[in-house]
Amino acid sequence: MFRWMTAALVLVAVVVGLAMTWIWREPAGDPVARFLERHWDKPLVAQGTPPEDFSALEASLSPGDCADCHAQQHQDWSESLHSQTMGPGMLWQTRALAPAEIAKCLDCHAPLAEQKALLAMELEWPGAPTTPPPDYVAPDLHRQGLVCAACHVQPVLRHLPPVSR
Repeated sequence: MFRWMTAALVLVAVVVGLAMTWIWREPAGDPVARFLERHWDKPLVAQGTPPEDFSALEASLSPGDCADCHAQQHQDWSESLHSQTMGPGMLWQTRALAPAEIAKCLDCHAPLAEQKALLAMELEWPGAPTTPPPDYVAPDLHRQGLVCAACHVQPVLRHLPPVSR
């Protein structure tokens, strides 16, 4: 009787374990899941030089420029916490903590490589770029928080909502 109960318990444990593995499995063949995994790889790589046929507005990484075509989305962003991720408290910490510690914070607070480079230049961190940013990178981009481009431009490709004109 004891052996039968032990075998039954082991069988139940195996079935439950397999069921849980199946329920919480990663959808390996799901193209959306694969895209999101690549899209959110940290740290984000630099966006790169925009195509030559882009206007200055299309090339920009600044939320204010996005607003020209995406007014409602910009309004939503400006009222969200995303626009406030580089507020006074975070900026104070950039001066109080070591650059390596801040770099981890910036993965969420100002995730674009261009934002990190601008902050490194402003704070004169070792290894900071010595040349000014290209025209498509606003000089204050690092202070604008979690900007539209962090999600919707990677790298150079635009992943955009519909234009609301």
